[in-house]
Amino acid sequence: MHKKEKFWKNSLWILWTFTIVFYWVAFFYIGIRARHRRWIWWGVIYSIPFVLLMVFSPDSTIGNYLTNLAIGAWIASIIHGFAVRREYLVRMKVREELLQQEEELLRRKILGVDGENLLSKVPSTSPFASSDASSAPERAASPFSDRHAPGETALVDLNRASEEQIASLPGINLIMAKRAVSLRDARGGFDSLEDFSHALGLKPHIKERIRPMVTVGPKAEDSRPSGSEREGGFGRIVDY
Repeated sequence: MHKKEKFWKNSLWILWTFTIVFYWVAFFYIGIRARHRRWIWWGVIYSIPFVLLMVFSPDSTIGNYLTNLAIGAWIASIIHGFAVRREYLVRMKVREELLQQEEELLRRKILGVDGENLLSKVPSTSPFASSDASSAPERAASPFSDRHAPGETALVDLNRASEEQIASLPGINLIMAKRAVSLRDARGGFDSLEDFSHALGLKPHIKERIRPMVTVGPKAEDSRPSGSEREGGFGRIVDY
């Protein structure tokens, strides 16, 4: 789909804010689609005057007050809608990209676990038979596929693993994996699983769930030779 078409498709919700009766529906819609609770709560707040108007008579004093409040909420929702539109579009774009990455990760897992068996079922006349069959051993020999192969017990080293490997752990998505790698690069590595869990803010049950699946190797700084080791052996190494 063209970018402009996606832009307008993801912006049609703002038309709800121009309806004086159902303006609050727009915030329920974007809150649910973007999975953003704050917008859902705004939808609840904007709907309160409308709901109360259904209880009290518009001719009563309270009804007149609620009518003015509903009109004010309607105008505020229009302004609010245009204010959050850009953030909503960014959130939806990120969600689409994450969905594509998850689909690619799932495809790699399927091919990595049983790539040769899957490709053996491809007819010889298929255009994918020759190219994919030749690349099957490489995929099967990759570190990514090895730790998912049946019977394998390879652990994920939190100080060496890639973003995709960390994201494959239960309870950890790609965004959290990117943050973990960023923190690891900034700090030089993690001291333990507890240090990793605290840095990402993992819940205790997630930490215990991934404990048998991970290991914590030496930090990058710990693997560097000491000053005395650099000076010994084959001569002194000068660091620039």
